[in-house]
Amino acid sequence: MKRYTAFIAPCDDFHGSAEDLVEAWKNDHPAVYHIDFDVPDGTPDRLVSLIARGLFWEDQWSMDDTVFNVVEDLSQDDTRPLGDDRTKAGAKEVDLWSDRESEWDDKVNW
Repeated sequence: MKRYTAFIAPCDDFHGSAEDLVEAWKNDHPAVYHIDFDVPDGTPDRLVSLIARGLFWEDQWSMDDTVFNVVEDLSQDDTRPLGDDRTKAGAKEVDLWSDRESEWDDKVNW
């Protein structure tokens, strides 16, 4: 398996080129979004790009007015902690369709 990192950013918020996305991401640019994914060894570059675009599409991104780049794995360069599991961080499930407001004990955040 080979690991890739795909980057995307809206042109309105990111004014660099596709090659600038990696450096901007390393500098924590707030507009740069990335996805890590694995493909079998020997997968053609065109298919890797199509997979990345599909992953972005699945996350509600469009290729219109965005800058996009795919590079080989950068996870060794990323020393930031991985995303938290929000369900273990005190997030709670609330039935938004319920008419019982007593279930919503956190009135400040609702």
